Amino acid sequence: MASQEKLDEAIDHYFEALRINPRSAEVHNNLGSVLFRKGKINEAVVHFQEALRIRRGFEKANNNLAKALAFQKRMTKAVDKTQLRMKAKEKDGL
Repeated sequence: MASQEKLDEAIDHYFEALRINPRSAEVHNNLGSVLFRKGKINEAVVHFQEALRIRRGFEKANNNLAKALAFQKRMTKAVDKTQLRMKAKEKDGL
């Protein structure tokens, strides 16, 4: 619980930093990392992409974006498989 509160606090601070300097690639990347840890993958991807738009070749942001996109792909596959199983059970009358 305390760690979740600290993540929320970090998010607030990063958004405040972006209000002051919206062109900080480092802040976008760091905010994306915290959002990823909170499970807000889509939001994290947006900030990693923005970091790369601001600073092309930003290796940390590129690596974080790759990790987030891979996670999204795995989650999509898991949801697809679950939906297929549910349809099969419905078809079998279970």
